[in-house]
Amino acid sequence: MAAGFHLDEDCLLEYGAGSLDEAWGLAIATHLSFCPSCRSRTMEFEALGGVTLDDLPASLINDDALAVCLKRLDEETPATIQHCLTRTSVLPSVLHHYTGGNLEKVQWRRVGGGVRQAVIPTEGKAVARLLRIPAGVAVPDHGHGGKELTVVLSGCYADGDRLFQRGDIQEVDGSVEHSPNVVGTEECLCLVATDAPLKFKSFLPRVAQRFARL
Repeated sequence: MAAGFHLDEDCLLEYGAGSLDEAWGLAIATHLSFCPSCRSRTMEFEALGGVTLDDLPASLINDDALAVCLKRLDEETPATIQHCLTRTSVLPSVLHHYTGGNLEKVQWRRVGGGVRQAVIPTEGKAVARLLRIPAGVAVPDHGHGGKELTVVLSGCYADGDRLFQRGDIQEVDGSVEHSPNVVGTEECLCLVATDAPLKFKSFLPRVAQRFARL
């Protein structure tokens, strides 16, 4: 299924340059697994970067540079885009390194309202997490202390007049206040990356936030 919501060029350029925190890169790579349009644009940016490198003056490198590079190719690299989707899992292959490829292996933690989350260990300031939200449940009204990327892995949710389905990605920042609501009869599974805590409006979600790193 092709995604209906896409990333802007600045975000894809940063991703192609490898300048993003691991959590951001993971969210974007996950979206690219679903979205041929963003994937094609990213490949164009990467090709452009390669041409730019060809025009740079040559520089000295260490004698063992080739051996080091070949060794890294043999290692598992989470930041590498893996665009394959498996037929037996809702998880794209880029997430298998972090989850074992099976939702049942994920260590879920309840955060209230039937919602469960699993924080994914990543390097950098940004935090990545999987969220499982039951059908009919709305995330409490909140704002954002920074940027947030949300990729839908299964199910769907409504945010205002927009419907986000499998493969779609939503980007919000500190200017947005909302209360996304899971629609349909299926729970919604999402990958979320944030670089700052959420700003919940009501008391109970703020209490839960202290324990859930939301």
